[in-house]
Formats: sequence, structure tokens, C-alpha cells
Amino acid sequence: MFDVTESRRQLLESKTARLAVLWEIERVDGTIFRFTDHDRELEFESETFSPVSGLSASARQKQPELQSQNLEAVGVIDSSLITHDDLRAGRYQDAKVTERIVDWFYPFAGAIFTAVYWMESATYTGAHWEVALAGLTRRLHQRVGDLYNRTCRWSLGSAACGVTLSSFTTACVVTVVDSSRLIFQSDNVAQTDNYYDYGLITWTVGANTGLTSEVKTYTQTLGIFELQLKTPFDVAVDDEFSVCAGCDKLAATCKTKFSNLVNFGGFPFIPGNDKLLETP
Repeated sequence: MFDVTESRRQLLESKTARLAVLWEIERVDGTIFRFTDHDRELEFESETFSPVSGLSASARQKQPELQSQNLEAVGVIDSSLITHDDLRAGRYQDAKVTERIVDWFYPFAGAIFTAVYWMESATYTGAHWEVALAGLTRRLHQRVGDLYNRTCRWSLGSAACGVTLSSFTTACVVTVVDSSRLIFQSDNVAQTDNYYDYGLITWTVGANTGLTSEVKTYTQTLGIFELQLKTPFDVAVDDEFSVCAGCDKLAATCKTKFSNLVNFGGFPFIPGNDKLLETP
């Protein structure tokens, strides 16, 4: 009868390396990929892990106490599953990565080592991709409580804000492209200058479908939009998008633009640094 515990002990004490690394990547959209650095497919817990080459992981940084464990990985794309387009579109941002080390001869004996990370950044340089991973304890570093200042602390359209975004959203079509991924025009927008500043664009037709972009400035003349950051893919004439009004989180904007001052989440009269400098 196969003894799982004895097998693990023998493997760890053996001078012959028989280890394989398994990676399970779960994106925020629910898509899951499974890879291994072994030279053939491995079955583990009824799931198949496909071989992938060209991957190099840094040494795992073990932090004391509750500080996050870190890992960096660099590799080339040799799988049709991980594509340039997905990396450029940021679809791997905040993806969950489960790393396991197993005995490739007896993978059913269980994992010898398991670690869970989250992708803090995933970039593609044109030659290879780079990923920075942070460990489980990073979840403990999230802010607890509210930040009190003179501007609103709510996100536009959130439950605390109370604004119905559909009432301030317009469907648009790109008519002219001034800068393929940054500046473009739409002639079916009739709002005043700066109305969409800090607002969000959701692309519905075109290469960027399903992605969002933040508006830097909006000019009513010719309906010109300038984005905060370039879109992952080129914007083309006849691309369609919906754009929501922007909010600069000031009380005056909340009152005049959204008629929502009752839910304003800021404290315009809170003392600032100027009070510290006042003399008797």
C-alpha cells in the first residue's frame, strides 16, 4: 500500500531532485489557467497542468511577522492562453496565483509546498512579460475606516453616494481620431466643457470592448475627449462607448451638477494645516 507520508519524507531527504512547480492563475473575470515547469502534463487534484517554458521566478522573499511575501516572475509567451492582448488590456491585474511544489512522479501524494499570491502588476515589454506578486498577508494591509477631508470620500454612483449613473451616462460614437489611443472626437455629445472630466468611458464596440478609460478633459467644441492614460488598443472611427459624467468631489459640484448635496461625503469646514500656522 502506498504511504503518502513516507513518500514525502523520502523525497525531501533524497539528493535526487524530483520536484515540479504548479501554477494556477485565476483572473478576476473568473478565467483560470494551469501551468507547470515540468516537461509534460501533470494531473493534480483532478486538474491538468500544462507544461510551459521560458519562465524564471525570483527567490521568494520571506518577510517577518505579518509582512507580505513577495515574488517576481519573468517569462516569454509560449502559450496561446496567455496573449499579448490580455496583458495589454490589464486582464491579469489582481489575479490570484496559487503555487504548489509536488513530486512529479507521485503528484497525487499532495503538495510539498503551497503559497498564494496576487498579481500587483503585469506588464509586457515587447520581448517578455514581468509580474510582481504579493503574498496572502497583503490583504491585511487594506485601509480600515474612512478618510476625513474637505473633498468627498465616496465614489460617484456608490451606495453611499446615491447618484444613479444611468441618468448621467451618454452613448457615443467615435467620429474623428486625433491620437489613436489618447484623443478622439464624438459629435453626438451636447454637454458643456469639462462636464466629463474625471468621468469613465466604457468601450462597447471596437478593439477595447469591455475595458474602461478615465477622461482627463472634455471640450464641447467638436466633442473632444482626452484620456488620462492611453487605451490598450487603438481607437478607430465608428468605435462605440458610453461615457459617464465626472465628479471632482467638491461640494459645489455635488450641489449644482448632481443635486446630491445631502449625500456629500466631505467636510468642507474641517480645519486644515492653515490652522496650525495661525498666531494668537
